[in-house]
Amino acid sequence: MAEEERSASYHKVMKRISNFRSWSVSNGIQIFDSIRIDARWDDVNKRYSLCIVSTGHLRCFQKLLAIPITLCLGARTCSISKELVAVGLGGGLALNFSIAQELALGPDSYWFDYLSILPSRGEQSLPMFWSEQERMYLKGTSLYSLITMDDQSLADDFELGFGLLRKFPNFKSGCINLALYKIAVSIASSRAFYIDEYFGECLIPWADIFNHSTHQTHVKPYCSKSSERNAFDMDSSEIIMQSVCSVRKHRELFNTFGLQSNSSLLHKYGFCEFNNKNGFVSIHVPFRRLKRDKNLGAWSEVYEIYSDGRIEHDLVIFIGYHVSTYRSSAFNNKKEFILECVSSAKAIFYEQLSKFEIADEENIEMRNIKARSGHGLLGAAAANMLRNEEIRILKSAIQMVERKGDKLWGKYYRKFDELQMQ
Repeated sequence: MAEEERSASYHKVMKRISNFRSWSVSNGIQIFDSIRIDARWDDVNKRYSLCIVSTGHLRCFQKLLAIPITLCLGARTCSISKELVAVGLGGGLALNFSIAQELALGPDSYWFDYLSILPSRGEQSLPMFWSEQERMYLKGTSLYSLITMDDQSLADDFELGFGLLRKFPNFKSGCINLALYKIAVSIASSRAFYIDEYFGECLIPWADIFNHSTHQTHVKPYCSKSSERNAFDMDSSEIIMQSVCSVRKHRELFNTFGLQSNSSLLHKYGFCEFNNKNGFVSIHVPFRRLKRDKNLGAWSEVYEIYSDGRIEHDLVIFIGYHVSTYRSSAFNNKKEFILECVSSAKAIFYEQLSKFEIADEENIEMRNIKARSGHGLLGAAAANMLRNEEIRILKSAIQMVERKGDKLWGKYYRKFDELQMQ
């Protein structure tokens, strides 16, 4: 983008921020002078993204915002709230159509000035918007098959909801299509907060501008039903944003979306986080149907390998069960049984590793060195980070079973012998 276009884009963004602030104040949102919205250039999506920074030193438990719950955009407050109830739509599907409806209304929407500061094409950093070529960077990861299934689920959900709502005159059926619905889904996925049982998940103006960090959390939203509600005086009809630590002047303020793996962060928010210790790899075991013992319960189809290479306990048992029952004769000794368990486990992990294709020789991370979002990476750089993380976890798991095979499976030697007799 030429410098002149980028400058014009900046002024347009700042104008929208000004309109949003005026809308907020006129509708009863309390904005304390300790914070402001800042616009920063996103080199991946070629647009300005927003964040909130401190204008002065913040004390711990300092009130930053007070937002009336009725200003939150959700199924209970949108312009088709009655229609959603009439057709029985709820949960995430209702929220997606609520946002799509308000986007379709344009300037006629009560939330127009708020929606104007959100990405007009949706959260393009989410894999749901990636091309097939871009998705190939994820091949082998736990996320790759998930986003493929998401495509069909999204289309099915749209067809269901649209079919139920199109009969209502108030519903903008002439403007809402799958493309607009997809934009709404991306906004809901990356920005919605759960308020309570009545309101469910909603978009909360201002609260969704705070970016995420697992390692450095400065603020937190509270409503009257929060477990911390008695720690300070609150109006039951508002949501407040409050600092949870002392923060210096001119620092970006981060909220947290909870402890999530990079796979989850990339799927829902479009970025991966540096030094994320919450990673795991989902393993689809290749074994076919096996005879199940009622005392062991039903086997899961998916098991997890944790960031330090530890194996989900149920997978350890599953491998011991499989090894004990697939051959016609019992093992001669405990060592032979353990070695067979280790061999089976390694076969599963190597099978998963084989799904990762060799990345192009081009250094993806260097090419996207500016693809930063808070404390993370976007786009191909994020995909590369996730690939490398999951490969490392699988290799750690292989080393783990080689070192600790006796500890993992020794206690299960002959435990399943009675199953061979059935």
